[in-house]
Amino acid sequence: MKPITSKICFKCGKSKPITDFYKHPQMKDGRVNKCKPCNKNDIHLNYEIKSKDESFMEKERERGREKYKRLNYKDRQKELNKNKPWKKAAACKNVNRDLKTPKGYECHHWSYSKKHLRDVIVLNRKAHKRAHKFLTLDESLLLFKTNKGVLLDSKTKHIQYLLDVGVFNI
Repeated sequence: MKPITSKICFKCGKSKPITDFYKHPQMKDGRVNKCKPCNKNDIHLNYEIKSKDESFMEKERERGREKYKRLNYKDRQKELNKNKPWKKAAACKNVNRDLKTPKGYECHHWSYSKKHLRDVIVLNRKAHKRAHKFLTLDESLLLFKTNKGVLLDSKTKHIQYLLDVGVFNI
C-alpha cells in the first residue's frame, strides 16, 4: 500500500501535504480531516465565544492555577529571574499594589531601566498578554523592540506601537 502524501481539508477544500494535518490515532489514515490552520482558526473562534461565559472563564482560571502548581512554575520562574536583575529591583516589586491598579488590570513596563520602573502602562490582562506577543526585550538596553527589531526607546513610541498593532484602543 502506497503511503499518503497529501490530503484535502474538509473545511477549506484545499489539497495540502499530510504534514499539514494533526495526527489522530482514531482516524483511518491517522490524521485529522481538517488542516492545522483551519483547526487553529476554529479553536480561536470557539475560545472567543466561550470566553464571554463567566463560568467557562472561572473553570479556565482554575485549570490554569492547577497547571501552575502541577508544573511547579513558581520555582521555574525564580530560576529564570536569576538572570534578570531588574526583576529583583525594589522599585519593580508590588507596582500593581502601590499604584492601586484595578482588578483585572496589570502594569506593563515599557522600559526596565531603573529610572523607568515606576513609569508603566496600565493594561487589562488580555491586552497585556497580547502586547508581549508583539514585543521582544533587549536585555542589554532593558528596552523593548518590535518583532521587526525597531527599538521602542520612549513611552510614546511604545504606546503608539501597541495602538498600531491593535493591542488596545484609546
